Amino acid sequence: EERLKGLQSIIHKKQRKIRDMRVQARDCYLPVLSGAENTNFLNKSSADDYDSDFEISDDEL
Repeated sequence: EERLKGLQSIIHKKQRKIRDMRVQARDCYLPVLSGAENTNFLNKSSADDYDSDFEISDDEL
């Protein structure tokens, strides 16, 4: 009984932490994704700004 309560407590703490992280991510990225932020940084980037060792294929997207 006590072990089950302990396990449930751990699960609830982790669920709250995940929920908090989701809310924080939403609050951070929603303005950007909704177009509220200035996206000129996309035009200023160049190929030199990226690590050539890190490539993502279309299959990974």
